[in-house]
Amino acid sequence: AWRHLAPESQARFLEERSQHEQKVQELIEVAIESGQLRSCQSIIMTRSFLASVRWLFNWFTDPDQIVNTIELQRQMSELILEGMKRK
Repeated sequence: AWRHLAPESQARFLEERSQHEQKVQELIEVAIESGQLRSCQSIIMTRSFLASVRWLFNWFTDPDQIVNTIELQRQMSELILEGMKRK
């Protein structure tokens, strides 16, 4: 985990993560402004989206649990994007 990195590596990681989050938030803001996504605070939508995606690795690392990655992608896309989409 990033919390166990050396201080200088941790600082670099946090800066890169912040930049990545900002880019995702900017994309979401454009989609909200264009009417493609529902109107809400972009930071809430960004963090909810990223939190869902980040945890996939932890949820599906059990070697006894076989997960069809194509089906996982389809269902997660539908759950996340359809929930964010403007109705």
